[in-house]
Amino acid sequence: MLDIGCGGGGAAGTLIQIAFAPENLFGIDLLPKNIVNAKRKYASCNFAVGDGRRVDYCDESFDLVLESGIFIRLSDDEASDIACEMIRVVKPGGFVMLIDWRYGPPARNQYYALAKRRRSALFPGLEPIAAIPEALLSPIRRTVSAHVPSVYFLLRKLISPLIGQFA
Repeated sequence: MLDIGCGGGGAAGTLIQIAFAPENLFGIDLLPKNIVNAKRKYASCNFAVGDGRRVDYCDESFDLVLESGIFIRLSDDEASDIACEMIRVVKPGGFVMLIDWRYGPPARNQYYALAKRRRSALFPGLEPIAAIPEALLSPIRRTVSAHVPSVYFLLRKLISPLIGQFA
């Protein structure tokens, strides 16, 4: 598994909990401090400073390639380069996993939501297997979690337009 934009290795921790072997987990991030933190937390995993636009792995190297929350911060040109690299390094029959926001924050031009149209443009010909609802939109998530946390999952289930993040 390769995590593009792995940050401090949070995905590795989750995958280890569900029985992924740490030595099979790889991650790259642009920021050296993130890689230092990831290596400190998950020493058996393989983390390296790297750019998702030019992944330093051979073609068809990974069964699973994932990103979490990076496309929303990238222009289409930057995102396109990363999408091409993700497709290049995933094995035939492997999976590309996108965990990102389908809406951008209002009035913030530097954010680019990963809505269906953009996802289709970045990954032409790849059809999603599933779209699993993850998180409600930020202002709603914060308010509900702070005041009535027991309603959070009910809202997420019943009112799909409020779901801002999908996996």
